Amino acid sequence: MDKEPNLSKSHTQNSSLPILDTIAFDQETQRESMIEEFYTNKDLFYSIIETSLHAITLSDLQGTILMVNEGAVKMHGGSRKEDLIGKSAFDFIDPPDKEKLMKNMKNILENSGERDVEYMMKDFEGNTFPIKVNCTVIRDKEENPIALLAIGRNISDRKKVERALKESEKLYRTLVETSPDSITMTDLQGHFLMANEGAARMHGFDSREEMIGMSSFDLIVLEDRERALENSKVALESGSLRNEQYRLLRKDGSTFLGELSVSLVKDEAGKPTSIMAIVRDISQRQKIEEALAAEKERLSVTLRSIAEGVITVDREGNILLINEVAEELTGWYYRDAVGKKLDKVLNLKMKNNPVDCTNLINDVIKKGEVVEMFDDLKLIAKDGTERVINRSCAPIRDNGHSIIGVVIIIRDVTEKQKLERELFKSRKLESIGMLAGGIAHDFNNILTGITSNLFKAKMDLDKNSETFVSITEAEKAAFRASRLTNQLLTFAKGGAPIKESQSIREVIEDAVGFSLSGSNVDCDLQLPKDLWPLEIDRGQIDQVINNLIINAVQAMPNGGTITVGGENLTISDLTSEATTTYLPLRAGKYVRISFRDEGVGILQEHLDRIYDPYFTTKENGSGLGLTICYSIIKKHNGLMLVKSREGVGTTFHIYLPASMKKLNGVKKEEDEIIAGSGKVLVMDDEEVVRIAAGQVLKSIGYTVSFAKNGLEAIELYKQAKESGKPYNVLIMDLTIPGAMGGAEAIQRLLEYDPGVRAIVSSGYSNDPVMADYKKHGFRGVVAKPYDIKELHAILQKVIKSKD
Repeated sequence: MDKEPNLSKSHTQNSSLPILDTIAFDQETQRESMIEEFYTNKDLFYSIIETSLHAITLSDLQGTILMVNEGAVKMHGGSRKEDLIGKSAFDFIDPPDKEKLMKNMKNILENSGERDVEYMMKDFEGNTFPIKVNCTVIRDKEENPIALLAIGRNISDRKKVERALKESEKLYRTLVETSPDSITMTDLQGHFLMANEGAARMHGFDSREEMIGMSSFDLIVLEDRERALENSKVALESGSLRNEQYRLLRKDGSTFLGELSVSLVKDEAGKPTSIMAIVRDISQRQKIEEALAAEKERLSVTLRSIAEGVITVDREGNILLINEVAEELTGWYYRDAVGKKLDKVLNLKMKNNPVDCTNLINDVIKKGEVVEMFDDLKLIAKDGTERVINRSCAPIRDNGHSIIGVVIIIRDVTEKQKLERELFKSRKLESIGMLAGGIAHDFNNILTGITSNLFKAKMDLDKNSETFVSITEAEKAAFRASRLTNQLLTFAKGGAPIKESQSIREVIEDAVGFSLSGSNVDCDLQLPKDLWPLEIDRGQIDQVINNLIINAVQAMPNGGTITVGGENLTISDLTSEATTTYLPLRAGKYVRISFRDEGVGILQEHLDRIYDPYFTTKENGSGLGLTICYSIIKKHNGLMLVKSREGVGTTFHIYLPASMKKLNGVKKEEDEIIAGSGKVLVMDDEEVVRIAAGQVLKSIGYTVSFAKNGLEAIELYKQAKESGKPYNVLIMDLTIPGAMGGAEAIQRLLEYDPGVRAIVSSGYSNDPVMADYKKHGFRGVVAKPYDIKELHAILQKVIKSKD
């Protein structure tokens, strides 16, 4: 290392160093001119120095400070120039940089050192800061170095920026290199200039270097490549980029779905130079989205399929979801209901008092459990329609088990309530039927004895006599009593009408004409000629028509018109009518018969009770007329409905199954009884019936024997047949308390003699055997009490029938 030069004050004025003597200078004349200018414009020079913001110092060749400006004083934290002048520059250099300063001074003097060097300086407080110094040698006219001029700039702020940039760059590189996404830089033609490790992994390369130079379009599935090229072209032309999804390729040829986000890299002039692209593999996200979409669709299908209305709300009662059933029940569409308060959409009343849905939601949130309500709860739809509903509410919880809302389930039970009322009504009718069935048998047996004896008594009297007339009236009264019993029997459980195929048009015409006889009411019959025939019990249907016509007449005391209509329908036609939804009919063909009056109508509150036994609003009414009608139609597998408006009138609709069987003609009563003949066995447990029936039958020409029960009848039948004098016909009571009745006896007789002719008889005319007597082996049927003309006709028919 060279020996430091002697920088004492005696050597600083017009002295020279040996090293400087070897320096040669060119352009001597120009330099002399510059030096001359420097010395002649010293004031200008000092003015520039003092106004500079940088630290400017002049030191001798050993580093002793000779002159400083205000910038230097401020930079070192001093207050006066004298604080610096006379001090060595080395005193203000951070120790680690002193050797670097000495070396650079030597090199500068040798005209080979750096003239722009960074050092760490110290201020008067000992604080260090970075400074960049530009140092120049000052020479005399003979070009001898006489001093060093240094201009220093505090670069603390720049260093901070540089450090921040380095940290940012480091962070950027870390983010790029550790990112699972593919981050690449391509030229404007799409060739890779840079790729991170994520790009290599995503595309299946061993290293990112393999990708450099490749075309990015080669990693796009061929079917998507053309679209990608077109999008790239448009982006470069417009400068507008957007995210796209493409099917991308891996090195092994497998594919995956990628979401591409690109941006243009531009130079200072704003011209695009390259393209930065970030690709994310969204295959798994796509699967999740597809699974979520499928789950959402399943939920949607489930909600659409649920028979109940479903509404979900948040904790504040704002509607979040409403399914189709709830839309139908409330009258609010999804798009209109979502976001509204529950009270606005779900208008509830309990016993005509409004229900506060806000309190309902708060109650569920407070209890944290299902809250149900099954009382008289009504839902008023947007259009004013009222429905009876059941309602249950449950809290909705998130993964943390916190309650975030409430789900409300509403069930329309309007039709269910109607069915329950119908069932209750049927049970009440069955209760009456049990009573009626219990007394009908005995009552009709008694009436049989009365009517038979009255008929027998009339046979010996003059038709014009007062006694004959009295007995005839008594006979009529007995048959009226019988009809009352038969009305009660229509309620009996298990009973069935005795049906035959009939022209309903003829039945209606006859029944209406008879019922309106002598009244001030007209009838408008609107009955098509092609109405399908019905399989009915004519007597019972006559009774239904008679009751409906009488009710209509009584509803129009000042006269009016009853319109009776009929039409053929099929079950598909019926399903469009709201009235059939709660009491459906079986598939098939039906005839609908309508009775419409112009009377006072039925009060709305009475409509649900008109079929109840003994319910009546008439002063002298029995309360059984419509009850009987309802029961008869029900036992014909039909349906009876009513519509009424107070002050306008009432319409009854009757639906009866059509029959394709051949029509039976309407029987005409004979004016005279033709004398009978034949051997008859009467089986009945009631002596009064045996005696009365026997006397009447004998009086019109029959030979009669008697049996008390089935066993006696079988024994007598066998004896007669074996003796060669068989019975032509048997009249067998269906029910024998404590003994064999007609149903069992006929089966044994058929085993003995398949040609046996028997007529079934009962005071319980609605017994199923009576309705389907042929199935049980009988040739005819007759109900008690006996109408002697009808009995004689049946006897003759059975006796003359072929085996």
